[in-house]
Amino acid sequence: MGDHWVIREYDDLENIVIKDLQSPVSYLKPFPLRSELYPKDAPVWDGGGIEDIDYRLISDIVKLEREGLFNSYYDIIKHNYRTKLGGYPSFCQPGIGFKDGFGEGFEFVFQVSSDDKANLNVIHSGSFMFAKNKETGEWSLYYDFY
Repeated sequence: MGDHWVIREYDDLENIVIKDLQSPVSYLKPFPLRSELYPKDAPVWDGGGIEDIDYRLISDIVKLEREGLFNSYYDIIKHNYRTKLGGYPSFCQPGIGFKDGFGEGFEFVFQVSSDDKANLNVIHSGSFMFAKNKETGEWSLYYDFY
Protein backbone atom coordinates (compact mmCIF):
# COMPACT_ATOMS: atom_id res chain seq x y z
CA MET A 1 0.00 0.00 0.00
CA GLY A 2 3.03 2.27 -0.18
CA ASP A 3 3.09 5.58 1.68
CA HIS A 4 -0.69 6.00 1.81
CA TRP A 5 -0.96 5.01 5.49
CA VAL A 6 0.29 6.60 8.70
CA ILE A 7 0.28 4.77 12.02
CA ARG A 8 1.14 6.81 15.08
CA GLU A 9 1.94 5.19 18.41
CA TYR A 10 1.75 7.02 21.73
CA ASP A 11 3.00 6.01 25.17
CA ASP A 12 0.55 8.50 26.71
CA LEU A 13 -2.06 10.97 25.47
CA GLU A 14 -0.06 14.10 26.32
CA ASN A 15 1.31 14.72 22.80
CA ILE A 16 -1.44 13.07 20.79
CA VAL A 17 -2.11 14.52 17.35
CA ILE A 18 -5.82 14.81 16.56
CA LYS A 19 -6.43 15.24 12.88
CA ASP A 20 -9.66 16.52 11.36
CA LEU A 21 -10.37 13.98 8.65
CA GLN A 22 -13.83 15.21 7.66
CA SER A 23 -14.48 15.48 3.96
CA PRO A 24 -17.74 16.74 2.45
CA VAL A 25 -17.23 14.50 -0.59
CA SER A 26 -16.43 11.27 1.28
CA TYR A 27 -18.86 8.39 0.98
CA LEU A 28 -17.65 7.01 4.34
CA LYS A 29 -19.96 7.63 7.28
CA PRO A 30 -18.53 8.34 10.74
CA PHE A 31 -19.77 6.05 13.48
CA PRO A 32 -18.59 5.24 16.98
CA LEU A 33 -16.72 2.02 17.67
CA ARG A 34 -17.88 0.09 20.71
CA SER A 35 -15.49 -2.25 22.43
CA GLU A 36 -16.65 -5.74 23.25
CA LEU A 37 -14.67 -8.68 24.60
CA TYR A 38 -14.81 -11.63 22.26
CA PRO A 39 -12.97 -14.32 24.23
CA LYS A 40 -13.43 -17.20 21.80
CA ASP A 41 -11.80 -15.72 18.69
CA ALA A 42 -9.89 -18.48 16.90
CA PRO A 43 -7.98 -18.81 13.61
CA VAL A 44 -9.98 -19.30 10.44
CA TRP A 45 -9.75 -23.03 9.64
CA ASP A 46 -9.84 -22.77 5.85
CA GLY A 47 -8.77 -19.19 5.30
CA GLY A 48 -5.30 -18.89 6.74
CA GLY A 49 -3.84 -18.50 10.19
CA ILE A 50 -4.45 -22.15 11.01
CA GLU A 51 -0.70 -22.62 11.46
CA ASP A 52 -1.19 -20.98 14.86
CA ILE A 53 -3.07 -24.07 16.04
CA ASP A 54 -0.94 -26.92 17.34
CA TYR A 55 -0.81 -29.81 14.84
CA ARG A 56 -1.98 -32.31 17.50
CA LEU A 57 -5.07 -30.18 18.13
CA ILE A 58 -5.82 -30.14 14.39
CA SER A 59 -5.50 -33.95 14.32
CA ASP A 60 -7.81 -34.30 17.33
CA ILE A 61 -10.42 -32.00 15.76
CA VAL A 62 -10.35 -33.93 12.46
CA LYS A 63 -10.62 -37.26 14.34
CA LEU A 64 -13.65 -36.07 16.32
CA GLU A 65 -15.25 -34.74 13.13
CA ARG A 66 -14.80 -38.15 11.47
CA GLU A 67 -16.35 -39.84 14.50
CA GLY A 68 -19.45 -37.69 13.93
CA LEU A 69 -19.29 -35.76 17.22
CA PHE A 70 -19.78 -32.52 15.27
CA ASN A 71 -20.06 -31.51 11.63
CA SER A 72 -17.53 -28.73 11.38
CA TYR A 73 -14.67 -26.95 13.13
CA TYR A 74 -17.01 -23.95 13.31
CA ASP A 75 -19.48 -25.92 15.45
CA ILE A 76 -16.97 -25.77 18.32
CA ILE A 77 -14.83 -22.72 17.44
CA LYS A 78 -16.00 -19.18 16.67
CA HIS A 79 -14.18 -16.49 14.71
CA ASN A 80 -14.88 -12.76 14.76
CA TYR A 81 -14.77 -11.30 11.23
CA ARG A 82 -15.49 -7.70 12.27
CA THR A 83 -13.19 -4.78 12.98
CA LYS A 84 -11.15 -5.79 16.01
CA LEU A 85 -8.09 -5.32 18.18
CA GLY A 86 -6.18 -8.52 18.85
CA GLY A 87 -7.44 -12.02 18.31
CA TYR A 88 -6.78 -13.57 14.92
CA PRO A 89 -6.88 -11.98 11.45
CA SER A 90 -9.81 -12.78 9.18
CA PHE A 91 -8.08 -14.16 6.11
CA CYS A 92 -10.52 -14.61 3.21
CA GLN A 93 -8.16 -16.45 0.87
CA PRO A 94 -7.19 -20.02 1.80
CA GLY A 95 -3.51 -20.71 2.21
CA ILE A 96 -2.51 -17.21 3.27
CA GLY A 97 -0.77 -17.16 6.61
CA PHE A 98 1.01 -14.80 8.93
CA LYS A 99 4.40 -15.14 7.22
CA ASP A 100 2.87 -14.87 3.74
CA GLY A 101 0.71 -11.88 4.56
CA PHE A 102 2.66 -9.79 7.04
CA GLY A 103 6.25 -10.94 6.73
CA GLU A 104 8.60 -12.84 9.01
CA GLY A 105 8.60 -11.65 12.63
CA PHE A 106 5.33 -9.70 12.44
CA GLU A 107 2.45 -10.22 14.90
CA PHE A 108 -1.19 -9.40 14.16
CA VAL A 109 -2.45 -6.34 16.08
CA PHE A 110 -5.78 -5.18 14.61
CA GLN A 111 -8.02 -5.25 11.56
CA VAL A 112 -10.50 -2.88 9.96
CA SER A 113 -13.22 -4.81 8.15
CA SER A 114 -15.84 -3.88 5.59
CA ASP A 115 -18.82 -2.38 7.38
CA ASP A 116 -22.25 -1.41 6.04
CA LYS A 117 -22.85 1.13 8.84
CA ALA A 118 -19.70 3.03 7.91
CA ASN A 119 -20.32 2.49 4.19
CA LEU A 120 -16.84 0.95 4.07
CA ASN A 121 -16.10 -1.79 1.57
CA VAL A 122 -12.53 -3.09 1.55
CA ILE A 123 -12.25 -4.13 -2.12
CA HIS A 124 -14.88 -6.92 -2.03
CA SER A 125 -16.10 -7.43 1.56
CA GLY A 126 -12.59 -7.86 2.94
CA SER A 127 -10.38 -6.43 5.66
CA PHE A 128 -7.25 -4.40 6.23
CA MET A 129 -5.02 -6.21 8.72
CA PHE A 130 -2.20 -4.52 10.59
CA ALA A 131 0.76 -6.30 12.19
CA LYS A 132 3.86 -5.09 14.00
CA ASN A 133 7.37 -6.43 14.24
CA LYS A 134 8.40 -6.37 17.92
CA GLU A 135 12.11 -6.30 17.10
CA THR A 136 12.17 -3.54 14.49
CA GLY A 137 9.02 -1.59 15.45
CA GLU A 138 7.99 -1.68 11.78
CA TRP A 139 4.30 -2.00 10.86
CA SER A 140 2.92 -4.14 8.04
CA LEU A 141 -0.42 -3.76 6.29
CA TYR A 142 -2.03 -6.70 4.54
CA TYR A 143 -5.41 -6.62 2.86
CA ASP A 144 -7.51 -9.59 1.91
CA PHE A 145 -10.89 -9.88 0.21
CA TYR A 146 -13.26 -12.36 -1.42
